[in-house]
Amino acid sequence: MAGRKTAGGVEILDAAIDVPQEHHSPLTIFGAVTLPVFAIVAAVDVIGSFTAGSIPVYQMVESLVRYLIGVPGAAAATIGLRSDARKAWVEQRRPLDKYLNLTAMGFAIYSLTQLFVPAMNTHLARIINIDIFQAWTSIPIPVFRTIAGIIITVGLFFITSFLETDRQKIVAEAQKARLIALKQEETIQRLLLRQTIAAQEEERTRIARELHDEMAQTLTAFSLDLATLQQDLSSRPKYQNILARLQNLGKAMSQGIQRMISDLRPAHLDDLGLVPALKFLTDQARSQFNLLVTFETQGHVRRFEPLLETAIYRIVQESVTNIARHASTDRASVNLLFSPDEIQLQVTDQGSGFDPEELFNAPRGWGLAGMRERAEAVNGNFSVKSKPDEGTTIIVVIPTTSTEERTPWKQSG
Repeated sequence: MAGRKTAGGVEILDAAIDVPQEHHSPLTIFGAVTLPVFAIVAAVDVIGSFTAGSIPVYQMVESLVRYLIGVPGAAAATIGLRSDARKAWVEQRRPLDKYLNLTAMGFAIYSLTQLFVPAMNTHLARIINIDIFQAWTSIPIPVFRTIAGIIITVGLFFITSFLETDRQKIVAEAQKARLIALKQEETIQRLLLRQTIAAQEEERTRIARELHDEMAQTLTAFSLDLATLQQDLSSRPKYQNILARLQNLGKAMSQGIQRMISDLRPAHLDDLGLVPALKFLTDQARSQFNLLVTFETQGHVRRFEPLLETAIYRIVQESVTNIARHASTDRASVNLLFSPDEIQLQVTDQGSGFDPEELFNAPRGWGLAGMRERAEAVNGNFSVKSKPDEGTTIIVVIPTTSTEERTPWKQSG
């Protein structure tokens, strides 16, 4: 129910909170009143007859078990099942309500049959007993009890089957929800990883640009000033050796900065694309690491989004560096396969190899972890095949047809 209130000329809609109320059925009320009364009357009747010597002890015990346990117990089960059936009907859990009603009917029949005890010298047994029941119905009372037992068994079987099916459905829905949550979490993690890697590349580009614009130019000016000074002091031989060493140091520093700039953000990758950049990288490995790296491509060579090309380039760069440092070999190969819907990278060496399952203490293993992160950031799969003394193969497979979750990285500046 909702009521309206007026406050300062403004109407406010006040929603009442529905408080769930427990409604008792007539059967529940009837049982709550009659069962205690019946138990008291029956107990007084049987115990009084035993005290008066009208019945033996075994008849007293049998009657009390039937009157105080059999009848109330089955009746209570009937009331409880009927209450559950009404609840199931309200919650629209069909046909569970029918199964509960069927089982309640079985317990109700069984409760009634427990009223009929063998004939004996008590007030209740003279009015309601097995002989009178059979005279009325011409059917032995065990038949009705058997029928009640069958109804209860069938009803409980259907109830159990329904609840098990319902439980399995709930478990399946919970698992589905968990899988969806895990997938969403993986998606968020992948997006965060992509953003992190993109931010790293942007920072690398910024540092490379600053090194080129400031340090490289400063060193160039330094070299020119040294050359001028060398000319001015040409008549003083004792300074020429010092100036020559300074010139060589300046050239070495300039070359080092150019190498740092290339490592931070290779111009070949932005200007010419992935394949020329990898060709330059593998050619450079001979002079830098004394490592002969063969580079081959298969399929239709084409350009991809910058972040994907950067990921592949960095993986090859890290792989070549690892081979030079740890593989104890002077040969390696890089193969790039361009398929219509994916790109496959394979970096192989016949060096010392290692156990991929081995846990490395930091910083060992960071290179492989970084390569895996870069592959996963572009929805790729990263795997390592290696054994001690049998070389190592790094395989990366990246889908190229799906653009889902692809936010191209753009070089700033």
